Amino acid sequence: MKKIFRGLRLLWRGIRVIFKAAPAAMLTVLNQPVRAVTPFVTIYFSAIIFEQLAEKAAFALILPNILWAVGLDAALYFITNSFAVATEQAWRRLYIEEHQSVAKALISPDYETLEDTQTQKKVAELQNHWQQKGSPLIAPLFDLSNLFGGIFTCVVAVIFLRPLFGIIFKRTGDGFLNSPWLGISVCAFIAAGVGFVLFMSIRMNKQWFTLHRKYIKIEGIFSYYAKMLEDHKSGKEVRVYAQQDFIERHATEKLLTEGVELQRKLGSSQAMQSALLAIIGAILGFGVYLLIGVKGLFGFIGAGAIVRCMGSFLQVVNGLMQIGSNVGRLNAFIPGLRYFFDVLDLIPKHISGKLIADPGGAIDIEFRDVSFIYPGQENYALRHVNFRLRGGEHLAIVGENGSGKTTFIKLLCRLYDPTEGEILLNGVNIREYSEDEYRRLFSVVFQDYQLFALPLGQNIASCEQRPPENVHDDDNAFDEEKILLCLEESGFNPRLAKMPQGLDTWLYRACDKDGVEISGGEAQKLALARALYKDAPVIVLDEPTAALDPLAEAAVYAGFNRFAEGKAAIYISHRLSSCRFCEKVAVFEAGELVQYGGHGDLIADEDGKYYELWNAQAKYYVN
Repeated sequence: MKKIFRGLRLLWRGIRVIFKAAPAAMLTVLNQPVRAVTPFVTIYFSAIIFEQLAEKAAFALILPNILWAVGLDAALYFITNSFAVATEQAWRRLYIEEHQSVAKALISPDYETLEDTQTQKKVAELQNHWQQKGSPLIAPLFDLSNLFGGIFTCVVAVIFLRPLFGIIFKRTGDGFLNSPWLGISVCAFIAAGVGFVLFMSIRMNKQWFTLHRKYIKIEGIFSYYAKMLEDHKSGKEVRVYAQQDFIERHATEKLLTEGVELQRKLGSSQAMQSALLAIIGAILGFGVYLLIGVKGLFGFIGAGAIVRCMGSFLQVVNGLMQIGSNVGRLNAFIPGLRYFFDVLDLIPKHISGKLIADPGGAIDIEFRDVSFIYPGQENYALRHVNFRLRGGEHLAIVGENGSGKTTFIKLLCRLYDPTEGEILLNGVNIREYSEDEYRRLFSVVFQDYQLFALPLGQNIASCEQRPPENVHDDDNAFDEEKILLCLEESGFNPRLAKMPQGLDTWLYRACDKDGVEISGGEAQKLALARALYKDAPVIVLDEPTAALDPLAEAAVYAGFNRFAEGKAAIYISHRLSSCRFCEKVAVFEAGELVQYGGHGDLIADEDGKYYELWNAQAKYYVN
């Protein structure tokens, strides 16, 4: 019972979201009364015309009823199709609003929430539902509208039949056929048939969705490999490692064997359900014809009433069958709504303060006995780190993989909060500062930096929260001279000279067919240029030259030192040559800060970790 109430609450919440995001989508439901009334117009006027014909009335008396029937049918047809057009447009808007609300939900929470494995699981479930079953809002809305249509059809039919109930359930003579029990038996028969349809519909829809999930899983594997092969970058591995047979065996052949078999079972399930509905509908229709036919045969119902009664009773049957088949499907859409609202209900773990950090003021950042453990993990990523960075200082951070270097940067930028200890900015805990304003202090190039399918200039200027004073406030507004200077400092100018559209050149072809593909080294230079363009008082480079050759690396560091003069700068690199550009070096090992000092002092300590790391690399460059 709790599960049913949870499902109903989700449906009600979904309806409220639909009404708020795209109210016109509710025309899908409101259109059902019009559809339900339409056949009764035909039934009503057919009954009148049939009686007039039986009484041999003049054509002049029959014609108005014919015109009324045709006119009302045309008007209802026009209304129905107008609603359908408006509904289709509303569905498009709802689809956009649905994806936009998810995008906002994923942008809003702090990075700690976003990186959490439970959050990633929720997002993956929603993405799979989108791919496999479509919109979690539109599908239940469609079935709800059909359910509502069936209910409304039954209500209108009962209203039409109400004057005839006295005849149907009245004793008109001796024997069962003339007793009220005939009507009661036929109604009970109809109720039993509808109950059976409802039971079988729920059972068969459950079976259908079980088969559908299995098929979607196979189709998902095929789609994954198909999408992968569309990217030319995957072609190297496929050919070098001869993966063609593997892909064909695990994707194409599986879809053509298991997938085809599942499709056959899905088709059989749908055909069986349709056949069952048709058979039971025919049996129930027979009961209706028997009841009305007997009453008409004995003269208790007139010719027009027979038409009206039979038509209305059959609409009751159709409405009940419609209710039964759609109730069986509603439960299948509950998971999609749950996935959707799970993402929308993501709750940030960080509490943003109100203090404003001044990018032009003094910078003094201190780690005071900071320890950190990732959510769900047992081992500490950082342990008891004490560290201080002041404006103008250049620091290199070195250590083996997993030593805590990147975790240190995440804490510094307040992507995570320390498990223990505190981080201070100018003597104040960074939790007291506004998160957005605090992050304005940092220009960061992460290992897994992200460029966008946008024009080159916008990619560099996308970090700008406010348009510069010398340009207009529009999507293409950026300081062109500043961008060109940053591209020169990052070493991208030779590639820029080959781009005919310059800063207006689109990167990648995802959004523009004429977009350009760039190499890993070129992409890294653009990420560096973006960090320079932000011009923050603290520069953080996490493996900034991993994709560059040694000469390009030296040029980048020289350029950065010029650009970072007077700023605080942190360099993380496995190439210890970067340490020569910094006054201080911090050495991490197993989550702890084990050494701190100048390059000369650390290299002189032959028992230290830095000496070990330096010589491990140096031996490959010295004969």
